[in-house]
Amino acid sequence: MKYASLFSMSLIAMTLANASVSGAHADENAKKTHPRRAQVNKRLKNQQKRVNQGLAKGSLTPAEAQKIQGQDAKIRAEEQRDAVAPAGK
Repeated sequence: MKYASLFSMSLIAMTLANASVSGAHADENAKKTHPRRAQVNKRLKNQQKRVNQGLAKGSLTPAEAQKIQGQDAKIRAEEQRDAVAPAGK
């Protein structure tokens, strides 16, 4: 009886651990494919293209371009932190 109880407890613990890992994996995949993440990255890519065009045309100074790129770097860093943060945090 003692061994059956120990076996049952071990089986329950393994099941819970597996469910926890599966849930974490699902959260990770959801974050990588979350539509808002794609939208943010697409917007940043488009903005970088506009900055390059502005520099080429002379409508942006190098200082203005650097300021915009610094702001974009902060957005990228925030997006990356959000991607690795636990769900709901």
